[in-house]
Amino acid sequence: ITSEQFIFRYALDLALKNYFSNNSKGLIINIEGVDGTGKNTQSTMLSYLLTSLGYDNEVFHFPSYDKENPNFTGSLCNMMLEGKLGNINAVTPVSNTMFFIVDQIGQWHLKIKKAYEEGKIIILDRFYYSNLFHHMTKLTGLQAEEFKKWFDLTIKLSGLPYPDLTAYMHLSPEVAFERMNKRFNNDKDHKSDIHEENKEYLINCITKGYCIANSLQNKLGNAFRIIDGENDPNTIHFEIANALIDAIYIS
Repeated sequence: ITSEQFIFRYALDLALKNYFSNNSKGLIINIEGVDGTGKNTQSTMLSYLLTSLGYDNEVFHFPSYDKENPNFTGSLCNMMLEGKLGNINAVTPVSNTMFFIVDQIGQWHLKIKKAYEEGKIIILDRFYYSNLFHHMTKLTGLQAEEFKKWFDLTIKLSGLPYPDLTAYMHLSPEVAFERMNKRFNNDKDHKSDIHEENKEYLINCITKGYCIANSLQNKLGNAFRIIDGENDPNTIHFEIANALIDAIYIS
């Protein structure tokens, strides 16, 4: 371990000790970004780091569907992504968002809440902000404004917690497509969903999503951080962990 890594680990451990000395419940870290940003990689790296420092943590992925172990809350999300409900525009952005929020509410009460109340650190590979980056981006003007108002009220009344940190990884459409193609070539069993198959939609998610992320960062301060997703995984990992230090020291 280098001296820089030692100082970094010490600072994170100190911040976490300070946080848990004032909080009996856990901590929620949300990793966001479009396909190809490496959310699963960063969730795994963060979990490993926290475990090495002695902090219990669990990683949860959304949407929660699993073809081997199907569940009710993730089934509608799965059907939509597989195109069983029609093409990408067949279901309205509000209806799509409701599918995913129901999934998140269900999994919160079935699995996540208990771990959180036991004081574990919760790492979420996507959470409800994904709905803004994927579904609000389909709207413009007054429709987008009304959607945001509805979304904010829905989350407020849903009982879902606000993450202590949301790290949004941004990259260009070109890099996103390059990484997705590489992943598909390496995993022949992967079947792309209707979002992954639609380049125009993904470009819209990235460009408009970045504007939405900037707005959230301005509003939420240290609880939301935009990360350069084109950096190497170790640099991104370092930036997310530093963002966590900033977020919990402020709180």
